[in-house]
Amino acid sequence: MSDRDGMSAGAVQNGAGPGPGPGPGPGPGPGPGPGLGSGTGSGIAPEAGACAGAGAAVCAATGIDRGTSPLPGLEPGTLPDGVRLVLVRHGETDWNMARRIQGQLDEPLNDTGRQQARAAAARFAPGMVDAILCSDLGRAAQTAAPIGEATGVTVQPQTVWRERHFGRFQGWRYAEIAEQAPAVFARIEARDPGLDLDGGESLLQVRARIETALQALVAQHRGQRVVVVSHGGVLDAVYRLVTGKPVSEPRDFPIHNACICRLHWVDGQWHIDRWADIDHLLDSQDEIDPRSRPAALLGRVG
Repeated sequence: MSDRDGMSAGAVQNGAGPGPGPGPGPGPGPGPGPGLGSGTGSGIAPEAGACAGAGAAVCAATGIDRGTSPLPGLEPGTLPDGVRLVLVRHGETDWNMARRIQGQLDEPLNDTGRQQARAAAARFAPGMVDAILCSDLGRAAQTAAPIGEATGVTVQPQTVWRERHFGRFQGWRYAEIAEQAPAVFARIEARDPGLDLDGGESLLQVRARIETALQALVAQHRGQRVVVVSHGGVLDAVYRLVTGKPVSEPRDFPIHNACICRLHWVDGQWHIDRWADIDHLLDSQDEIDPRSRPAALLGRVG
């Protein structure tokens, strides 16, 4: 792929997240992360703030740390020939908690998800971004709205940033697929790249869609700072495109609800500055946790 395409696999930098560089751990487990976050477990580098002392009970109840600092690296004019991208996963939904496949069904945020969206928005301020794009699905739009309010930038919904379409299995729990369609479940566990889930999208099709979306973003937003609010499957595809990790390999990197990922594009390559920043949250759902679930299940997010 040429530099003009806005993508070059394997262009990863350990970025601005506090903490050491690459670690051997599996991502969101208790050990060092994949070398793209903070290196403190799940990509978190907690900061002292409003959740200390008397505020701890409030923060524990809401899952929000209001003492975290604004996102770094978004000063105007810092990358005139490139693009700064801030990827945000939508906040929590009841179906996330139930491990039910949302796909392109329109499940709204729950109370925790709305609180997470406000906490993510608190990392932004006027003058920090030039454009905000989001999936047109409600849970992403609900997460993007507070960021638009915080920055004064109009949110632009786009269908290209939707979650993977899970075909006839949208709305199913994974346990139901295992029981009622074991052959399909086996292919899901194996991360079969061509499996389209009976009328949905395959992993390869999602990858191609997001690759095209990133190319268009570079072409349309050169020199700008862009926020994209999307879904777990989209963040998974972006990470794999940037790092060159095959879609068939298990996910070993975190994708929490309301996490923030900072990347930049310059000279034809994408670089990850920090992955899955959840400094603004005390707790966030990554439905498939390598500490407690089979590796083959990784990547099932909505």
